[in-house]
Amino acid sequence: MKYIKILENFKEKKIKYFSLQDFQAITNLSYNAARAILQRYKKKNLVVNPKRGYYFFKDYSPDSYELANKLYRPSYISMETVLSKNSIIPETIYPIISATPKPTRSFICQGKEYHYHKIKQEAFGGYFKKENYLIAEAEKAAADYLYFVALGQKKINSRINLKRMNKKKLVEYGKMFKNEKLLSLIEEYA
Repeated sequence: MKYIKILENFKEKKIKYFSLQDFQAITNLSYNAARAILQRYKKKNLVVNPKRGYYFFKDYSPDSYELANKLYRPSYISMETVLSKNSIIPETIYPIISATPKPTRSFICQGKEYHYHKIKQEAFGGYFKKENYLIAEAEKAAADYLYFVALGQKKINSRINLKRMNKKKLVEYGKMFKNEKLLSLIEEYA
């Protein structure tokens, strides 16, 4: 089976990120043949293997936000990434920072950093689907960020501006964490 034909098949099905089993099912190849082809494509730099068992085509790759959601599930883009995107902090944030109820992890894929910070399961919410990824509402991203400031795991950005936010919504998201220090930070900065 030729690379171009396989790639067209994946594009037709709109599959950008896949497992070995997905590749096997779509190409109708045996497990060993599918594995061998993926290894060959990897050596030729035609596919990227961002984490064990998962791949994407270099010529048909997910964007960095979509990949952030796929690398570590469940997760949604949050904290400094969303705060920067919404001009709540003036700095440009290069790593993509996400929240997850799973253990904290980091990945590097094609020179891009992806950081996942563990939050309480009951606080895992306040996000929406945009295009092909999940991203926090600005108020939830602020609550997530301030939660880690309250825990002493992040330092407060001195130029953070929460004044334009919906304070009621920010407080509601803050209450999900059941952390008094977080609620105090919201009062102080919002």
